[in-house]
Amino acid sequence: MAEKTKAVKKESTKKTDKKGIKRFRFFRDVYSELKKVTWPSRKMVVTYTIAVLVMSIVMAIILGAWEIGLTQLMNLVSG
Repeated sequence: MAEKTKAVKKESTKKTDKKGIKRFRFFRDVYSELKKVTWPSRKMVVTYTIAVLVMSIVMAIILGAWEIGLTQLMNLVSG
């Protein structure tokens, strides 16, 4: 009986060791892939960020005006 429990313990430690090795390999592979990425320059990031903010504001204004217009129309129709 004791031999079976030892065998089970050895198998479980092997499984956790393999999982640990797989995790380590995964992060190592992620790191090596990230080194291959061509990252944008600071100027490009700032430019794109400003473009996104401007478009977000413009869309918010358009949707807000649309919503106000439809609300006024509904109030006019419902009396």
